[in-house]
Amino acid sequence: MNLFIFQNAPAPYRIPLLERLSKKFYLTVVYGTKSTPDRFWHMSLNNSSFNQIFLEGVNIHIKNKILTYVKGLNNYLKKNIFDVYIINDDLRCILSNITILRRAKANHKPVTLWCGAIHSAYRRNNMFSKLYMLLFDMYIKFTSKYINTYLAYGPKNLKYYNQHYKIPNEKLIWGTQAIDLDKRIIPTIDREEIDKVHFLYLGYLEERKGLRDLISAVNLIKDKNYKLTFAGKGKEENILKEMAKDTPNIEFIGYVENEDKIKCLNSSDVMILPTYHDPWANTINEACLYSMPIITTFAAGAEGSLAIHGLNAVVVPPGDIEKLKEAIEFFIINKDKIPEMGNQSKILADKFNFDWVVENFSKAISMANANMSKVRIGNIYIDNLTMNECIAKIENFIVTRSKTYIVTPNVDHIVKLDHDNEFFKAYKHAKMILADGMPIIWTSKLLGTPLKEKISGSDLFPKLCKMSGEKGYKLFFLGGREGVAKQAAVTLQRKINNLKVVGTYSPPFDFEKNQEENEKILKMINILEPDILFVGVGAPKQEKWIYKNIDKLNAIVSIGIGASFDFEAGTVKRAPKFMQKIGLEWFWRFINEPNRLFKRYFIDDSKFIYIILRQMLFKKKD
Repeated sequence: MNLFIFQNAPAPYRIPLLERLSKKFYLTVVYGTKSTPDRFWHMSLNNSSFNQIFLEGVNIHIKNKILTYVKGLNNYLKKNIFDVYIINDDLRCILSNITILRRAKANHKPVTLWCGAIHSAYRRNNMFSKLYMLLFDMYIKFTSKYINTYLAYGPKNLKYYNQHYKIPNEKLIWGTQAIDLDKRIIPTIDREEIDKVHFLYLGYLEERKGLRDLISAVNLIKDKNYKLTFAGKGKEENILKEMAKDTPNIEFIGYVENEDKIKCLNSSDVMILPTYHDPWANTINEACLYSMPIITTFAAGAEGSLAIHGLNAVVVPPGDIEKLKEAIEFFIINKDKIPEMGNQSKILADKFNFDWVVENFSKAISMANANMSKVRIGNIYIDNLTMNECIAKIENFIVTRSKTYIVTPNVDHIVKLDHDNEFFKAYKHAKMILADGMPIIWTSKLLGTPLKEKISGSDLFPKLCKMSGEKGYKLFFLGGREGVAKQAAVTLQRKINNLKVVGTYSPPFDFEKNQEENEKILKMINILEPDILFVGVGAPKQEKWIYKNIDKLNAIVSIGIGASFDFEAGTVKRAPKFMQKIGLEWFWRFINEPNRLFKRYFIDDSKFIYIILRQMLFKKKD
C-alpha cells in the first residue's frame, strides 16, 4: 500500500517511527521545509528506508504565527497518486493540508488526520490569538467533512476531538507517540544511592513551557540539596538566566544532542516539564526511556497515560508555583521514591513501543479505507468492507466503548425494507451494514459499485468469537431453540482458548411481545455487561428487537446473526463451502426446508429484481 505523510519539517524523534512504518507500507514523506525556525534540530536524513521529498516552503509570518505555503505540492500530487493520505492538525500547514485534501478527494482516496490538539490551559488574551484559535476551530470543523479517520497522539487528544469537535468515537484511534526502546541505555548512576537530586528540563526554552514558574518555585526552596539543569535553547533563555542568576543550583547547558544528550539523561534523576500546553511532550517519553520519575502538569498530553500521578509522576496544575515547589521538595525529601517511581516509568515505556504504534496506524488506515465508501442496494447503503476491516472497526467500537449495533442484509432483507417501515428504521440507525450473501455482491457489481467482500453473520460470528478469545472480550448469546445457544457456546469454547461467553439464553416464541419476558432478558444481559451481544432469533425480529432496546442494553456491540447458533451447535447443517462461494447457500437451505422457504425465495424475494431495476432506471436522477 502506498502511504503519503505530510510533515511541516523533519523532526529527529519521528524518524525511527517512519522507518518502522516503511517496513509495512511503501512510504513517502513530503516535508514543507528542511528546518523549522523554532527548533535547533540537527540530523542526518541520508540512507532512510522511506522516500523523502523536500519541497520549497514559503513561510508567511503573521505577527508571531507562521503559515507555510509549499510550492510545487499540488503538481507533485497530480503526478503521484497514493492509496491513503495522512495530514496533520498543525495550523502552520493549513494551506498545504487543504491542497492535499483536494487532491485526495479528486482521486477518491481516504485521508487520515494525525492529530495532537488538546484543550490548552495556556491562552494569550490578545485579540490576535483568539482569532488564531477561531481559525483553527474553523479549519478542523471544515476538514471534518473530508477526513475518514483521526489518529490521535494520546487519549487526551482523542477526548478533545470527540468532545470539542464532535468527532464520533468510531472515527478516532489513539496511540502514535512511541518510545524507541532500542535506544535505552542503563543509567550509569546508582539511583539507589542519591545524595543530591538532579532535576532536568530538556527542550525548547519558550514561554508556554512554564519555565519562569519553575525558577520561581525553585527560588522558594530552602533545602538546596538539588541541582536543576536546563538543556535547550530558545527565546526565553536570557529571561530565565536573569531570574536564576542568584541561584547557584541552576545551570544552563544549551542545546544537546547525540552523546551529550544521552550523557545528560543518563546522569539525571527526575524530569521536569511544568508546561502550560503540550500536545504530547516527548521529553516524558525520554524520561520513561531512562527510568526517570516525572514532574509535569495536567496540560501535558502524555499526562494520564505515560505520566501517571502517584505511579511514576507528580502532576500539578499549570501555573501553580506553590504546588510545583511542593512536587520538587517531595523528591528532595523522599529520595528513596526516585528508583521506585523510575521503575514504573520503565514499565510504562515498554507498552509504548513501535510495534504498538504501527498497529494503530494500520487500524487507522484500515478504518479510513472502510469509511471511504458505502454502496447503495435498494433503500440502504452497505458498508464497503473486507472481513478484516469489519473486525477492526468492531474492535474499535469495543475499545472506545461506542455502543452500536450491526445488521447484515441479504436479498430477503432488501425486499422487506422496501415496505416494512419499522424494519427500515432499525436499519437506518445501525452503525454498520454488511453484505450478507453473494447475490448482494453480484448486484453491487451490476450497479457499477462493487462491494469488496461478502460478510455474512454466520461467517462473522466465529471470527468475532476468535478475536474475543484473544482479546478477553465478554460475549452473550441470545436466541435459538431451547439449549441451542448454550450448546453453541460449549462448542466454540472447545475450539477457542479463553473464550468468555458470560451468558446464554434461548427465549420463548413471541418473547418480544411479552414485557415481563423482555425485562427479564434485559436484566440478565445488563448484569453481565457483555462487550458483544449476539442475537439469533431471525430477521426482521432480531433487528427490530435490538433497535427498540439498544438504549437499555449494557452491551457495547449488538449484532443479529440469524441461524448461526444452530450452525455452531451442529443442530442445523450449513451449506458446503463450494455452495457458499458460488452463491447457492440459499438453495441449500431451500432443499432442506422447502415448505417454509418456497414462498420467501420464489415469490416474495422475486421483488428484488424489480427493486434493482428501479434503482438502475432512476440512478441518474438519484
